[in-house]
Amino acid sequence: MGLGGSAMAATPVLSVDVGTIYLQPNLSGQVVELSLSNEGASAAQVQGLNLRLEVDDGLGGANAPIITDVDPVTGSLWDGKLGSITYQEQEAEYWDVRLLTDFFGGEVVEFGPGSLTRMALVELDTTGLTSGSWSLRLSDHLSRVADTKYTAYQTVEEWYPAVINGQLVIVPEPGTYALLGAGGLLAWAGLRRCRRQPLAIEQDGADRPGASDSTTE
Repeated sequence: MGLGGSAMAATPVLSVDVGTIYLQPNLSGQVVELSLSNEGASAAQVQGLNLRLEVDDGLGGANAPIITDVDPVTGSLWDGKLGSITYQEQEAEYWDVRLLTDFFGGEVVEFGPGSLTRMALVELDTTGLTSGSWSLRLSDHLSRVADTKYTAYQTVEEWYPAVINGQLVIVPEPGTYALLGAGGLLAWAGLRRCRRQPLAIEQDGADRPGASDSTTE
């Protein structure tokens, strides 16, 4: 899906290529990275993100990896600039995360042309699974209608990244860390809410599935 909002001679063109993400079998706490690029001729002036992630059909009935945490802040455009974050949906195979620098009066974050940045860290659990492959979608979901988008409330603009959806693949050999595609498996297991507490994030809704600690702000 292309750029939303007003058409201009020079526009940002946001793009996400999920790629193939390799996971270990029967293991929780596996963190993968999603990346965002701006392939357009101008910067995107953004204030918010609606990140919508779907594994397989998003309904939770399939025997598939489950999402146990999503961090769209650490190391991203929003690091140190976030006003609020809301976890709208936290199902096993579908998460809807919405964040803002602040509504209307918030800081505008500039994402320049030719730039590449971290979009989010996603924690996955393959407990009970030994092999297989499943889709990982940020757009054209099977279970929901709305796609992932960036927003700028002061100018009422929306940018829908051009998304190439990817897949999750469990490799049969334990201990394989394959850094392939846009979402390589990271040797980093500290993704918990305590990592985001210094950002003074407001979290709404129920505790996320699979989180061992339930500390809230």
